[in-house]
Amino acid sequence: MDTIFKEAVSQVSEMPKDVQREIGEALLDGVAQRNLPVIEFTSEENGMIDEALEEVERGEVVGQDEMKAHFDELRTKAYAAT
Repeated sequence: MDTIFKEAVSQVSEMPKDVQREIGEALLDGVAQRNLPVIEFTSEENGMIDEALEEVERGEVVGQDEMKAHFDELRTKAYAAT
């Protein structure tokens, strides 16, 4: 075991149980994150993301009602395709 990790465990073991649990959960969450796949976007997808961010910077955003209507439409198309 790494000496820094060993020291961290030693210090955490002296803390109250609820704090130990919180730190343990955070550590396990970090371990789980390492196992997630890395998503690599295509250059076209990166361009679409950049364009969307520029639109937001210019204040070109839609309201919640318009967004809900858009997602409702997408759900209808998705179910119709299956």
